[in-house]
Amino acid sequence: MQEYRRSLVQGILAEQAAASVLCMGEGTSALLPKDSVYTELDTRRWLQDPHFTQRHDLALFLPAADMQDNELQRLLVAARDLLARRVLAFLPETAPLTPPYAALGYQLLARHLPSESAWIFDIRSYKNVPDWLNSRYWAHPENFDRQRW
Repeated sequence: MQEYRRSLVQGILAEQAAASVLCMGEGTSALLPKDSVYTELDTRRWLQDPHFTQRHDLALFLPAADMQDNELQRLLVAARDLLARRVLAFLPETAPLTPPYAALGYQLLARHLPSESAWIFDIRSYKNVPDWLNSRYWAHPENFDRQRW
C-alpha cells in the first residue's frame, strides 16, 4: 500500500516540481523522497483552530481511519481553497457509483483497492474551458449597426 502511494507522489513531484509541500495526516511525510523539505499539519488540531493558512504548491492528504465525513469534507475544501494549489488525497471509497469527492472538484487519479482511491485537485486543470465560451458566440461588434433585436 505504501509503495503504491509513494509511486503516485513521486510521479506528481516529477511532473511538476513543488517548491513547498504540505503533509496532512499521519504517514504522509514518509511518501516523500528523503531529501524533501515539507511542512506537517496536524489535521485534528487544525479543525479545532484553523490558524495555519500558509499556501503551498502541493498538499498530500491521508485521512485518519476514524475521521468523520464532515471533518473529511471540511479538510478537503480547506486544502483546495486555502492551503494548496494542488492536492493529492488518498481517500476511502464510500459509494462507487457516486463519488462524493468529484462534487468538490477533485478528479479520480487512480484506484488501488476497492476501499481506497487517489484523488487530485489542480487549480490549473479544475475546469476545462468549453468550446462555446469565446467571443465568436457572444459579441459581434461588426453587426451592431446592421442588426437590431
